[in-house]
Amino acid sequence: MWALITGASSGIGMEAARIFAKNGYNLFLVARRSERLEGLKLELGTSVEVVTAPLDLSMAENIDELFLRVEELDIDIDVLVNNAGVGEYGEFMNSDIEKQIKIIDLNVKTLTHIARVLGDKMKKRGCGTIVNVASTAAFQAVPYMAVYGATKSYVLSFSLALSAELEESGVTVVAFCPGATKTEFQEVGSLKTSKFRGKLLGSETVAKLLYKAAHGNRRLVVTGVYNKLLVFSSRLMPRYFIAKLVKKSYEA
Repeated sequence: MWALITGASSGIGMEAARIFAKNGYNLFLVARRSERLEGLKLELGTSVEVVTAPLDLSMAENIDELFLRVEELDIDIDVLVNNAGVGEYGEFMNSDIEKQIKIIDLNVKTLTHIARVLGDKMKKRGCGTIVNVASTAAFQAVPYMAVYGATKSYVLSFSLALSAELEESGVTVVAFCPGATKTEFQEVGSLKTSKFRGKLLGSETVAKLLYKAAHGNRRLVVTGVYNKLLVFSSRLMPRYFIAKLVKKSYEA
């Protein structure tokens, strides 16, 4: 069995790699930082086969390179974990637009492209699982992280639609929505967390929930009781009112 995990050099992706390996999966790991990937490969030892691909997936040519490497290895991907993502905190009108476009490229275009190509191969085989990592940010507008929140809303909607389309195909699609997690993600994007976020789960805990989601029968998974309550309550209030509450929660 093979699992392909993007964003595997840290956080949820790295912990997911460890858990999948522990459960006997061979791994195809993708991330920008080659030294992190190689370190993880050495750590996992020889109990499973580990292939690394140090690629910046926000660049279209590198997505093609990823597909080429999968073809050259002649392997079937049983589980795709579309985990690579990036965000940035700050007012949109004061932001670097190139960085915002890169967020869209990675969080939306790359995820969609990989799901299309590898998902098609799964459909032809009649089996496979796609786990698209969204976020609890997918359920409401997120002032100060406007583009990031919007991309995660896309991931949620796209995943649920794709799950319905593939319902009779043997391919499972899961929208996995963690809340704020203890990872490097906040540091890389200079991100703040909401004052109303509750207790942060560790990346290992979230990765275990991701593995369970990949092998369960639920098509939408939100991590943590507090996050589930927030998601439920967001359905009961006007969307703009929620946006204003979120804005207040992120302000210093």
